[in-house]
Amino acid sequence: ITKIPVLFMTATCTIKMHAQLLTLTGLKKCSSNKNVFWPNAMSMMNTRVKMNVVYSTRPSASFQGLVGSSLGKKSVDSFIFYANSRNMIDRVCKRFGLCVDTEGYETDVLCLIGPMKKEEKFHITRLFCKTKVLKENDVDSGDDFNPRVLFATSGAANCGIDNAQVKGVFRAEIPPSLEDCNQEKGRAGRRDSANFTTDFYTTCISLESVIVLLKRIYGSTNNKGKYQKSLLSDLDQVMNTIVIPSRCILSALAMKSSNPYNSGVGSNMYFPPPCQFSCTYYRGDYSIIFLPIIREGICQILMDLYSGLHRISSEITFDPVLVQSIQEYPNANKLIFGKRSNKKPQPMTIKKLLLQLMAAKILCYSAKITNENNNANSNGTGDGTNRKIEIIATLGFSNIHGRHEYNMNLDHYWSCIKLK
Repeated sequence: ITKIPVLFMTATCTIKMHAQLLTLTGLKKCSSNKNVFWPNAMSMMNTRVKMNVVYSTRPSASFQGLVGSSLGKKSVDSFIFYANSRNMIDRVCKRFGLCVDTEGYETDVLCLIGPMKKEEKFHITRLFCKTKVLKENDVDSGDDFNPRVLFATSGAANCGIDNAQVKGVFRAEIPPSLEDCNQEKGRAGRRDSANFTTDFYTTCISLESVIVLLKRIYGSTNNKGKYQKSLLSDLDQVMNTIVIPSRCILSALAMKSSNPYNSGVGSNMYFPPPCQFSCTYYRGDYSIIFLPIIREGICQILMDLYSGLHRISSEITFDPVLVQSIQEYPNANKLIFGKRSNKKPQPMTIKKLLLQLMAAKILCYSAKITNENNNANSNGTGDGTNRKIEIIATLGFSNIHGRHEYNMNLDHYWSCIKLK
């Protein structure tokens, strides 16, 4: 019996992660002990971290405004900043590292990205978790060195950060998957005094961040076939859960990471109680983020731009083509938002609208990849250098009486959006 390998998994190991682990290890004859303790959905709702969703295209300014007052020299609070790309991490880290806290002291920061070596990642993790005493000849030595902010890319520091001083986690871009949300949210609220009023997990959403993530998925030569479909499916789940939620966000995340084997003890176990006040959905903040729209008006505009008198002749990208076309459309403000103003709608307002339509699958997307010779390359083949990737906005088609026509009358899609 002692020679039988045993694998212990944490509570956030979902069925999907379990299957991927078996694939990676090549195990075929493997059984799961379904009777061991593993929190169900009700238990996973017992969290002390507030869930915030904000629309922001300036994550560095939002992050600094959110944590700036908590970085005094006498404070012990720490924070983690997550982003999808290394460029975002480098840019924000350099900018934030030059800032000073409320007491005039420079803020010490650490940076953790995917390409780093295992030893270097371990060293930075130990520094941030305050588990290693620096030596005098260490590069980061000094009495004043006190890393309070960790900047990390998605997946690089989702696990292993067990620091009770982490008061808040800030995500600069839309998460690639709900697993990332659960893991990142779990970095905060690890002290006994944690509560909804002090500990937070804030996620920034924007049309730009979704487009950047789609370009990354479609543009990588490693993301092909089933793996690419899996990444796109993960993004669809995130959009449906965070951008246009239909219920408590913390409840949805709890269901995602709860025990897949014995969480169904009783029908109520599948539907954890809502948080009531600790997530953006139940606080009603989405009414501030997104304006209610008129369904008939946006349908009229989209149908006209795709197949009517105002048809767009070029490739319809989300930004800038579709954003500018809607902004220039006659009476767009009145048709979409019911405003009695002749002014054009602001680009930011239109981008929020398009993000909702994309999340509800009223607007679909596809990728157009062009190589350096400007030849269409739908398969994405080639040497992978100087490739231009555009995310094209498309409308769904339906087969009606043998003809393919645009279908804008899918009620279950529109039900996800607040209408006037």
